[in-house]
This record gives sequence, structure tokens and C-alpha cells, in this order.
Amino acid sequence: MLIRSQDRTKLVDITGKTIVAGGANDIKISYANSSVRLGHYESKEKAIKVLDFIQESYINGHIDFQMPKDEDVNE
Repeated sequence: MLIRSQDRTKLVDITGKTIVAGGANDIKISYANSSVRLGHYESKEKAIKVLDFIQESYINGHIDFQMPKDEDVNE
């Protein structure tokens, strides 16, 4: 599955990778010794909700996902 970053500057293949809602309310994809920020949200709850969106998209067989803007995510 491909994820386009919130700022639209990155397109990341998440196959076999870990996606994390970090302490700064960022959603990052982790690699061996680095990570890529996919989006930033005003609260941890919003970041977790976006992880739920990604999971639902993946389960439903979508091949791509656009990270939503902060204002497009309701707590």
C-alpha cells in the first residue's frame, strides 16, 4: 500500500513497515535506522484516528491512502 504524506511531498510504500503515532502527534513510518514523517496532528487522539483510517483502508483492499489535513479529522 502507498501512502502520500500530508504535505504531498512524499509517497511511501508501507509494505512490511511500522507506522507510529509519535509523542509529538506525528505519524511516522519507521525504517531500520530512520523514519519519515507522514503527517502532524494537533492531538494524539487525531493521530490515532488517522491510524484507524489507514488500517480500514488497508483492510478494504485500497492500494493508496492520502494523509488527511489536521482540520479534516474530527476527534
